[in-house]
Amino acid sequence: MDRFDIINRIGDSYRVGNTEAGEFSYAKALKLVGKDIKDYQKAAAGTQHNFLDIRFENERLAILVECKNYFCKWDKSKILGQLQDYVRFEKALSGKRIVAILAETEGDDIWVWYGHSVIIDDEHRSNETVLRTFEEYEDICFGKVNDKIKVVDSIKSLNEKLHADGINEKLTEEHEDYIQLKTRVDIAVELMATADFFSKEMFLRVLGTEKAMKLADELRRADEERKAKDLEKYSRAVDHA
Repeated sequence: MDRFDIINRIGDSYRVGNTEAGEFSYAKALKLVGKDIKDYQKAAAGTQHNFLDIRFENERLAILVECKNYFCKWDKSKILGQLQDYVRFEKALSGKRIVAILAETEGDDIWVWYGHSVIIDDEHRSNETVLRTFEEYEDICFGKVNDKIKVVDSIKSLNEKLHADGINEKLTEEHEDYIQLKTRVDIAVELMATADFFSKEMFLRVLGTEKAMKLADELRRADEERKAKDLEKYSRAVDHA
C-alpha cells in the first residue's frame, strides 16, 4: 500500500504535515509550543528520529504512520524503537490518545498499536491486519470497540434477561447469532439496557436488516403472548377472590 493509498484510506482531511515533503517534524512542532525535542530523545538513536512520515489528528486522537518498503528489510528492533520515539514525542506535544502504525509501502503488512500506554513491542501489538479509517480508529479508542470479550459477556447477560422474560431458546440463539455476526458491543448493551420488548423492537428496526425485522416481529409476538397469559392469570385470580 503506497503513501497515497494510506492517506486516502485513513482520511486526507485529518492529515497534518508541517514540512514541504508532507512529513511531520516533531522538532518543529515541539518548538512552537515551547518545548525542546532533545528533552524527549533517548540515547543516540533517538536523535535520528525527527520526521514522522504521516500524521493524522483531530481534537482528541492522533494517528502516527511510519512507512517502510518491507518490514523484513529492516532491523525490527530499530523500526519499533523509531515508532516508540514518535509516540513519546506525540505525548509531549499533544497529550492525545494515540494510534501508532507501521505500514509497508511495497507490501501489504501493517502493525498497529493503541491503548493508554502505546508500548511498541510484539506483546502489545494488536491483531489488526487491515488499515482502518480515522473514524474507525476513533471508535476503537473511545468506546465503540468490537471487543470480543465484551460481546460474549453482553450475550450472556442478554440471554439471562431473555430467559427471565420467557423467550424461548430458539429466539435467544438467533439473538446470539445476530450479535456475534455484527460483533457490535453497543447492540448488546442497548438491548440489555431496555426492559420492555417494544423498545427492543424499535431498536432492532433501526438497524434496518431483514434479520432484525424478523427478530422484531418475533419479539412482539412473544410479548403479546406473555401479556395474554398474564391477563389470563389475573382474571383467574379475580374469579377466585
